[in-house]
Amino acid sequence: MTKRSTTMSTIASWLHFSGIIIVLCSLFALGLVTMDTRWENASLAPDAPSDAEKERQEIAVVVAQTNNLAHKLNQTATETATQQWLDTLGGVWVPWPNGAPRGYKNPPLNLQPETATPETLAANLQDISKKAVAARELDSMLATSIATGARQLATQLGGDYHDVCQTPDLPALAKHLSKTSSLAALETARQWYEHQAATTAERARAIEKVNLLTRLTENMIDSGTPDSRAALAPTEAAGTTPAQLVTATLIKHAENAPAKIREATAAFLCRISAGTTPEALPGLVVENSGK
Repeated sequence: MTKRSTTMSTIASWLHFSGIIIVLCSLFALGLVTMDTRWENASLAPDAPSDAEKERQEIAVVVAQTNNLAHKLNQTATETATQQWLDTLGGVWVPWPNGAPRGYKNPPLNLQPETATPETLAANLQDISKKAVAARELDSMLATSIATGARQLATQLGGDYHDVCQTPDLPALAKHLSKTSSLAALETARQWYEHQAATTAERARAIEKVNLLTRLTENMIDSGTPDSRAALAPTEAAGTTPAQLVTATLIKHAENAPAKIREATAAFLCRISAGTTPEALPGLVVENSGK
């Protein structure tokens, strides 16, 4: 009798244990189903972009379109510059570069130009310059440099460079610069251009640049800048042109500059650099990535 009771107790314990295991397995399976349902229903859509990202993406898209257009037209300088701008801006953002998951789509991006003409390329460069000048979130020095470079490249595609560069607001630029120590450098560049005017075949262009810098520096003094101009500036440094000196000076002082000053800076530097080989990012030191 005792043996039978023990056997029955063992069977009951085993059944009880088996029941617990079955219940636990059922709960585990139910949990997996629930989790899988939640994963399937979870949104994979990216977060809404910030205002800064919207602005950056808008500029990057136009730069990418211009890069493709320059490639089609074999405009190597513009293609190289726009690629550098694109890299500096971080490229065009695509949520799923390798393809969207089921139920989602990448936003449509038209990066290929509808028409490939020098006129279209010039218009695109002016659009980039305009957007960079107006940018609220982009680093001000970078924005001014891109705006300047785009305008300088546009002068290479034909048309009167005065019209392409546009007219700089010298009083506004001078007032902005009056709070800086830029007068000495600008005067040095002015005297270098005077020397060029006496020794170069393109005398008229050099004189025009002398006059442009004279008007700017005189406006600066009228705006309250202490007159620190040297009677005789240092001789032109090897490897540094007057255009490079002016560009580096004005881009440096474009930090935190409002749109009005960026526009004046880009227009002024475009005129000063007219006839020279444009740089991708005028006035900025670009680190060598090693690529």
